[in-house]
Amino acid sequence: MSASLAVIRNRIAVGGRSGRWITDATGKVLLVSGVNMVNKRTPYTPAADGFGSADAAFLAANGLDAVRVGVLWEALQVAENNFWANASVDGEGLQDWYAGAWRHVAAYFNGNPDVLGYDLFNEPVPGTSILSCMLAAGGCPAGIGHNGRPLTQERAPARCRPRRNGDQTMGVNQRAQIRMSDEEAASFLQECRTATIATVGPGGFPHLVAMWYGLLDGKLYFETKARSQKAVNLRRDPKVSCSVEAGESYDQLRGVAIEGTAVIIDDTSSEEYWAAAVSVYERYQGSCTEEKRPLVEAMMNKRVVIRVDPARVRSWDHRKLGLPAMPVAGSTARQER
Repeated sequence: MSASLAVIRNRIAVGGRSGRWITDATGKVLLVSGVNMVNKRTPYTPAADGFGSADAAFLAANGLDAVRVGVLWEALQVAENNFWANASVDGEGLQDWYAGAWRHVAAYFNGNPDVLGYDLFNEPVPGTSILSCMLAAGGCPAGIGHNGRPLTQERAPARCRPRRNGDQTMGVNQRAQIRMSDEEAASFLQECRTATIATVGPGGFPHLVAMWYGLLDGKLYFETKARSQKAVNLRRDPKVSCSVEAGESYDQLRGVAIEGTAVIIDDTSSEEYWAAAVSVYERYQGSCTEEKRPLVEAMMNKRVVIRVDPARVRSWDHRKLGLPAMPVAGSTARQER
């Protein structure tokens, strides 16, 4: 097949691109002609369906210079409803899995001169919402999409669409690249001051508060009044989320988000209770000496300690992207006074 590919390479001579168009060596829009080759049966490869060197040579000899090769993610083909809802699978949304699959494909073919591009979302199916009109008289004239929107208005997930920052293309899914190591996340939590704590309010809505916090053995603790709304919420439902973030421009954004179960510690004779209280005090007030012990005791009057046992930890550090420095701008930028 290599000889046929050499003929095709010389014929199409990709020179670059102009906007959304692939261009030839002279700068003209490149037009290619070829066939569609999609094997929809395991193992999904063209070779397994009988497409080989002789077929490539036949195409080249007859003036065809491109093959559109299908890449199938079998799990997605039967889950369109869940896909548009970004349903969670093993802690990640289906759209995130899909973007990750494309990242793998792009990495696999990276640098291959015979790959012209990718069709990120072929023939999108909106799911069961199409049943509302497909059998009706006249069918679906506009092509119904998810939640009744015209299919022409549907777009591939934002994570799958390439974006640009100057001359640098930002990847379709860079989650792995920006993830902090366990050590980096622990150091970040030590350095920061304020966490946003979310509990489930009485009406089912998230109840958000900004809190100072302590750290013991890698776990986050905070203290609050025994009858505070957050404490009442956690006695009813122990689910809790905590977010700590920093950075004022996109290239500097970083943070750690923790989802887990809250454990209320109200036994004032507990060593853990006072160790957490001292941790909170020292992070914001300074060293806790014997002389300052009464201040800690006064701080903890009629208060409980909350320990967050993590079930899932997410982190991000955009500094790992290597982006050029971005200014802090806009109406929210701090002004010199």
